[in-house]
Amino acid sequence: MNNIARIIPCKKLPRTMGYFDYLIPTRLIDKIKSGDFVYIPFKNQILSGLVSSFTDKSEFSAIKEVSDLHNTLSPFLPYQLDLLNWFSEYYHYSLGSTLKLFLMELPKKTAKLDEPVSVSSPAAIVSNKNVEKIAEQIMCSNKDKKFLLFPLKQAFKSFFFAKLADLCSQDKKQILIIFPQVHKAQEFFKTLPLPLQTQACLFTSTLRTSKNRYFETWRKIRENKINIIIGTRMAIFAPMSKPGLIIIDDAHSDDLRQWDQNPRYDTICVSRKIQELTGCKLILSSIAPRPEDAFLAKKENYHLISLGSSSKQNFKIVDLNDERKKGFTYLSEELISSIKQTLERKKKVLLIVNKKGDFGYLACNDCHYEATCDNCHLPLSVADKNLVCYRCGLKLPMLLSCPDCHGQTLKKFGIGINQIKNELNKIIDQKISILDENSDLTAPILLSTGQNIDRHIFDQVGLLGFVYVDSLAYLSDFNSSFRLYSFLTELMNLFSSNNQAERSVIVQTCFPQNIAFSSLNEGYDKFYQQELAERKAFGYPPLSVLIKLFFEHHDLKVCRDEALNLHDKLCALLGRRTDITVTDPYPCHTRKVRNRFRYQLVLFLRDCSIEKENDLLTKVPEYWTIDKNPHSLL
Repeated sequence: MNNIARIIPCKKLPRTMGYFDYLIPTRLIDKIKSGDFVYIPFKNQILSGLVSSFTDKSEFSAIKEVSDLHNTLSPFLPYQLDLLNWFSEYYHYSLGSTLKLFLMELPKKTAKLDEPVSVSSPAAIVSNKNVEKIAEQIMCSNKDKKFLLFPLKQAFKSFFFAKLADLCSQDKKQILIIFPQVHKAQEFFKTLPLPLQTQACLFTSTLRTSKNRYFETWRKIRENKINIIIGTRMAIFAPMSKPGLIIIDDAHSDDLRQWDQNPRYDTICVSRKIQELTGCKLILSSIAPRPEDAFLAKKENYHLISLGSSSKQNFKIVDLNDERKKGFTYLSEELISSIKQTLERKKKVLLIVNKKGDFGYLACNDCHYEATCDNCHLPLSVADKNLVCYRCGLKLPMLLSCPDCHGQTLKKFGIGINQIKNELNKIIDQKISILDENSDLTAPILLSTGQNIDRHIFDQVGLLGFVYVDSLAYLSDFNSSFRLYSFLTELMNLFSSNNQAERSVIVQTCFPQNIAFSSLNEGYDKFYQQELAERKAFGYPPLSVLIKLFFEHHDLKVCRDEALNLHDKLCALLGRRTDITVTDPYPCHTRKVRNRFRYQLVLFLRDCSIEKENDLLTKVPEYWTIDKNPHSLL
């Protein structure tokens, strides 16, 4: 008789710890099932635990009893239990820690929220009969389960998603639509017709401000009382009892990866596993699919769907190397001329400068000292009369002399968005505003770093100018070309959706030969083929799996020595194996992260089974962080 339950405590635990054995009391022997939540004694406290399986023997001589069945949490769905085990093994994260990720934090006192669902007048969206037909074909298809939405017109996307949500709701199935940022999820929610808004919920980080609201939303999704779930990456763990369709929008975005805290996972990878376990449909939507996703879509025969290509637009790349011959400036003659012509047509100008502040860095002409952040060890930007680190927020007063040689020849170098604004003020007699929380959107010239621009900003824009984005072009990282290409393409795609007759794009760069720039005119296929060839030459994804291991410590020497020790240990274990290789240890590009130095090394795995991968990573100490399929190696 199987009277012992193997239970996963809902608690953050070391990687090597899985389930624990508990004796089932006689009064619960016929009540507890796999997937149920129970209360268990764990050390000196009572915890929630998930029943994983049963056995009649335990390797421990004395085991504790299950306290009782859980009175709040509904049992795990069968696919959730499988997903939990897969996630723990695939991302090398303990079962208990993974369970804590899958569940919401329970309120101390649960209370039903009887307030009506918040709805708003739907924003206008562009309907289209052909788009409606595509949505119906997807939902009726029994053969095709996985889709890649590319290319697409932004104007049709909201209508397409809303139509799919309506069809899922009619079938009594649940649809999950994930956006990379909260504001995009909120924006889409407002486009839903009122009847659909009442069946929908926003499942984003804002829910966590109220534990009761979070729990109530979680419960309604579990009980299939909410059919339409709109959220960010955390929504991938929503307990859908009848999953019909998962949509991942802007699938190229780094925000779909949890890269800055543990566990470091990829939403798209998790969504693929849910699709495999439940048989629901999956749509990856992107204006520039990640090379890894495009490669896998081709390999696994994803069905390609399109919502029309982006509108053609006047497009020109300006080589800033030619401008140097005339007396270097970041505002080329071509750009200035186009700005003036656009303003004469009573259209707005949007200029992208991918650097905040006035100047990129401060350096001494005599001894070559460079002002760097004490926390990050990266150059400090010059902003007004201060030195600023936009990564950690450090702010220092401007240096009057060099701290090293005490010379007076400190010079400001590089570019910043404020510098461009000041230069434009000297040339053009028009109001100029930098996009932020307090910006004046009525100004004829708008400046932005390119991050999180509301798509409605583009409605009155006649010229999109990339003044400076070269800081993304020369990063020594395997993903830098794609990151730059997707950044440019996304903004150009948003710009082209405003349906104006006269519009143009100017891209300024000192690296016109970079494939991110040279492929803009020739399309994604050209970029993908070149990028894939480069990655193949160096063994980067999708031709391999990367696992970044890193260690942090407040003492640089301890950090470096620990990395060297692990490197030697791994090399000894690997021997002459060719399916797994390891790089030498190297410092993180941001030398200090949260006031700690960071050293890292990278494993390249080619055709390596998950069993071999796990066997190797058990040798990695618990205090090291494992980042599988990282978005960057810097």
